[in-house]
Amino acid sequence: MLYLIPLFLILLIPIIADIWVKYNYRKYLKVDNAQGITGSEVAQMILKKNGIENVRVNQASGFLSDNYSHGSGNKTVNLSEGVYSAKSVASVAIAAHECGHALQDRDGYGFMRMRSSLVPVVMFANKLSYVLVILGAIFPVFGFGWLGVLIISATLLFELVTLPVEFNASKRALQELEALEIVSDAEMSGVRSMLRSAALTYVAAVAASAIQLLRLLMVLKRRR
Repeated sequence: MLYLIPLFLILLIPIIADIWVKYNYRKYLKVDNAQGITGSEVAQMILKKNGIENVRVNQASGFLSDNYSHGSGNKTVNLSEGVYSAKSVASVAIAAHECGHALQDRDGYGFMRMRSSLVPVVMFANKLSYVLVILGAIFPVFGFGWLGVLIISATLLFELVTLPVEFNASKRALQELEALEIVSDAEMSGVRSMLRSAALTYVAAVAASAIQLLRLLMVLKRRR
């Protein structure tokens, strides 16, 4: 029965974080910013202020699908439909955050570079980790399970590196919004709430992965 507790936490923690960020998003999506500017306009203002001319602002499909893409020769701030054209406090916060990643890219932010280098490793790990753990449980003598744990650890490392990337992007977003005087002091409180709730999802991912890794270690140890 004790082995079910970590599994329960792995499932519960991300769900709570997801509910919280969606709650804040819907709350501040209903609050218009005083200047009546859209998320796409905020993004353009921040990029222009910082002299970034090689990044386009696009509208992306999907719900909360906002992201910054810095592929070779094609750098874009992609804002979801609810952010791109909305004049809300939520759209301002999200657009500014994604521009924070563009600023990191321009500055060669170390943790962003590290995260990018880990992407192929994590993709490989996701494909092989559970296969190896299952093989390890069946054939413990070959050490497949421990190799699987090692690969899963790469995912946890990726998520740990993601934390400073996301926190720093939010910090840059707040600085840009304050410098451009885009939002009032009252609206800034909502912006901070949005960014904190979004950050919680990344913290939750780290916690869930750490618990998952611990659970796998416990299972493998019990099999020995």
